[in-house]
Amino acid sequence: MDDASQDFLKEYAASGSRSKYFKPPQGKPVIVTYLKYEMVPNYWDGGKTIVPRYHVLEADQLKYWDRPGKALAQIMSSIPLGTQISILMIGEKTEARYTVTPVEE
Repeated sequence: MDDASQDFLKEYAASGSRSKYFKPPQGKPVIVTYLKYEMVPNYWDGGKTIVPRYHVLEADQLKYWDRPGKALAQIMSSIPLGTQISILMIGEKTEARYTVTPVEE
């Protein structure tokens, strides 16, 4: 690999996440603004089912959070759009559970 390619990779790695998907870190609460939701085809089962896609604003970037959990949907349905929320992920992959609470201003 030439030096220009190496430099590009270093810059890309240092630029932070460019993903349009939200992924909270394990065990560390993240504060985002809950903007809206929509129902989308489930990527993980080839679109056979639909799941909620929550639109959140994280560090001034729009991110999508696709989560099929009905317990999470119940919590999110009680939170007004535009509310800042704290999201805490405990566990990983299929064992992940989320605590979502509105942030008191």
